[in-house]
Amino acid sequence: MNTILITGVGRGIGFQLVKEFLDRDYRVIGTVRDEAAQTRVTQLAAELGKTIETHIVELSEQASVDRLKDALDDCTVDILINNAGVRGGSEDTYSELDLDDWLTVLQINTLSPMRVTQALMANLSKSNQPKIVTISSAMGSLARERSDSIAYRSSKAALNKAMQCLAVELKPQKIGVYLMHPGWVRTDMGGPNGDISVEQSASGLAATLINFDMADSGQFWNYDGERLAW
Repeated sequence: MNTILITGVGRGIGFQLVKEFLDRDYRVIGTVRDEAAQTRVTQLAAELGKTIETHIVELSEQASVDRLKDALDDCTVDILINNAGVRGGSEDTYSELDLDDWLTVLQINTLSPMRVTQALMANLSKSNQPKIVTISSAMGSLARERSDSIAYRSSKAALNKAMQCLAVELKPQKIGVYLMHPGWVRTDMGGPNGDISVEQSASGLAATLINFDMADSGQFWNYDGERLAW
């Protein structure tokens, strides 16, 4: 049984990804921020006749991530999905930009995925085909010229570059690194006007990422398998 660890499974895409991978008979480990989210995910697994291992982790705090690392110990992680993130910044323009809020968004969306990846590298290295998948956004693409949501867009652009660098560094070790855009999804973060449902997004993400190989590493992918411009 392959093991997948997904961050931010308490709601939205992360919650639905839990269902997708439990249905595929993966061993699923998830991180949540509080006990209420932990209960929701545990109940979901029970409804499917499955179990899930959950950990309450504050991903922006090194000590909390270190506790996750210690709890996993010698566990093999075949796939890491860095899913947790925040929208932040509302519809911030240059004139409305809150620098403190921007720093918070960068901490969660850019630094936290790298923090988790660093912490779990030993676990990933135990796998025969390790994959690091990070949920980014096409809003971070420099090919898209826009003027709003500066904090969110810049956090995802920085995340993309950081993970691209990681892909190059880890290629000799045969550890694949993949960036994925989930689509504009109807979730609390994406809002009610999104193009696709959370079920469509998670299903596409799961079906696409399990087929990634090293030739796909270091590239930016849509949830449906289309390669995207940076």
